[in-house]
Amino acid sequence: MRDSVRVVVLARPVLTVTADTAICRGTGAWISAAGARSYRWRSSSGEELCASCSEQLVTPETTTTYYVEGTSADGCTRVDSVTVVVGEPPSVTITGDTGICRGGSTALSAGGAQRYQWDPAEGLSCIDCAAPTASPATTTHYTVIGTTEAGCTDSAEVVVSVNDPRPIVVRLDRGVRVLPGSSGTLVARMDESIATDTLMVHLRWNPRMLLVDELRPSSALGARGWTSREVQRRADALDVELTRSGADVIGGALFEVIARAFIGDSLAGEIAMGVTVPPTACAFVTSGDGQVLVDSICGMSFRLIELAEESLRLERPRPSPAISTLRLEYAVPFEGDVELVLYDASGRVHDLARGLVGAGLHVVDLDVSAIPAGIYHVRLRFDGRTREQRLVIVR
Repeated sequence: MRDSVRVVVLARPVLTVTADTAICRGTGAWISAAGARSYRWRSSSGEELCASCSEQLVTPETTTTYYVEGTSADGCTRVDSVTVVVGEPPSVTITGDTGICRGGSTALSAGGAQRYQWDPAEGLSCIDCAAPTASPATTTHYTVIGTTEAGCTDSAEVVVSVNDPRPIVVRLDRGVRVLPGSSGTLVARMDESIATDTLMVHLRWNPRMLLVDELRPSSALGARGWTSREVQRRADALDVELTRSGADVIGGALFEVIARAFIGDSLAGEIAMGVTVPPTACAFVTSGDGQVLVDSICGMSFRLIELAEESLRLERPRPSPAISTLRLEYAVPFEGDVELVLYDASGRVHDLARGLVGAGLHVVDLDVSAIPAGIYHVRLRFDGRTREQRLVIVR
């Protein structure tokens, strides 16, 4: 008698699992399996997860492989796996100046990621770069989102403040008495404080009675590392650059002008001065000119004072900065022809007064509302001599 056994071979389940995926640290991912009746999950470290779930939310701290065992209705099993790659989130930073002068710009630079997106776009040279130039018209709050190759993100913020230029006055000493052929020192003083690393100084004088030998930083600025460099010298003018390595907050006594005096066509010599600072200082400078009085003969001090008061002079324009109206005052020692003009940096000239005037003080009231905003110079010419003052017109 023959007997038999029938062996039935059951098929294993065909599992379909989530594809390998990438997340950022601190986030999670759903992993799932299909094609079986029940599922059992565990991690590569042996940690048991849900014993009956087809899908599972995982939040690994490091890259981890998860294994799922699927069991069919017949009890057959199959094992598959999915790997969750964990990327490090970036730490995005921003560097750059956060304060600019109106009309200026600053370079911003983001770091810590591979791709960047800036918002808002107003005032930026680019919005999808690491280092845009920011030139906002008003104070602006910028946000940059940085993204890694793994898609992890972080953000940083910066506020770029837009400031209006402040008026700063620098005055050079007046009434400094000097014997003919001797030298005197005139000190330039600033009425407020600014932060800068550069000052440009332009001096002009009457070469028939004055000679500026040197312009040097004050002792206070010299002790903090300021130095001077002659940029250009002529018989009647001198341009000097004062610099320091790194910005410094300056005010009070700034520099000294060493001038020699001679007997000339007057006993009072004017030193016209102009001072400029870089745009980063966010200031515009108006200057008060210097004056040297020559003591020529012992016992003549009364006459010297009288002549100094009646000598050719051009007072500082008022107000400065000017918006719509302006008053100019000038004095001449005797009757003669005058030329009073206003000119800008390009040399364009506006005639203010021209012709014969009597001795003494003269007043000119002007309407400057139609003149473009900018920095100008007022020049007075009389009897072969020149006086100048600086003027700022704003809108």
